[in-house]
Amino acid sequence: MKRIGVFTSGRDAPGTNAVLRAIGRTSFEHDYEVIAFRNGMEGVVENDSFMMDRSYVSGILPIGGTILGTSLSDPYLENHNAIKEMKKIQEKLSITCFIGVGSFTTMKLCSFMKASEIPVIGIPATIDNNIPGTDYSVGFQTAVNYVSGSLDRLHSTASSHHRVFLVEVMGGQCGWIALYGGLTGGADLIIIPEKAYSIQEVVSHIRKREGEGKFFSIVVLADTAGFPNDISEQEKQQINDHNGLLQFLSLEIVKETGMETRQLILGHLQRGGSPLATDRLLGTLLGNASVECIRRGITGVLVGQINGHIEYTDLELIKAKRPVDLQLLNIARIFY
Repeated sequence: MKRIGVFTSGRDAPGTNAVLRAIGRTSFEHDYEVIAFRNGMEGVVENDSFMMDRSYVSGILPIGGTILGTSLSDPYLENHNAIKEMKKIQEKLSITCFIGVGSFTTMKLCSFMKASEIPVIGIPATIDNNIPGTDYSVGFQTAVNYVSGSLDRLHSTASSHHRVFLVEVMGGQCGWIALYGGLTGGADLIIIPEKAYSIQEVVSHIRKREGEGKFFSIVVLADTAGFPNDISEQEKQQINDHNGLLQFLSLEIVKETGMETRQLILGHLQRGGSPLATDRLLGTLLGNASVECIRRGITGVLVGQINGHIEYTDLELIKAKRPVDLQLLNIARIFY
């Protein structure tokens, strides 16, 4: 009989509960026990745990967030004292293998656990979609759908008032949400960390649209986009000291075009709500596959989906965040 320890760590993502449901149901199918840890790695280290049963994972499929609770993984990266505590917990509870569900940092933590000879499997669940080893992470499609729908709503008011809207979205140092959300929501310009840009480029594009009789623009900006490459070091310092990049760009657009601008930060609303069917399905498939790995004696891998197939990636290969394919940005430009 095997005993699986499961935790959800990092920032929450819709569809995580589908993962937990699949881990529980698949484990019970094989007569395995599941020890669930509350509040991420904090709960693992402090042994805030309980025995999961069928009733606990019943009815959770449409619920957003994570019913286990979560905490950031950063304090535990390369933390050897935490690793010692995890090993003690593993031995005390007779855990065959841990399953960590969460963000890029969580997958890095799982990699550290593997290197420390703790059996573990990682499942990517983050709206940022920045984890190697999978085409999509759990939660990404739901976040993109929210961004796309928000831009749909903005078009009517932007057009009616002839305004430029600057919309900031999340992304975890990558442009996946900005690019997918902007492309499907009809953004007129998309700014992402992976691609350099300039104030002049932004202004010229807005003026070009105005010349075509389009007296409004919606610019989608990833929250970790870099500075424009045509501003001074002093201006960069002013952005850091006094206002954010969104505010700076807004003022520059007003100065250069005279157009009325508005700023919108979608923020944590991108993480909330009931997961789409696509995220429920992906979470179900990855949760099921993780238990099947343990059943076959496979640990130390990230379970993902590539080209529609379940794939396994050595956790030690998860070293850098996965950037967007700039070819998709080139396609998006056709529709600006």
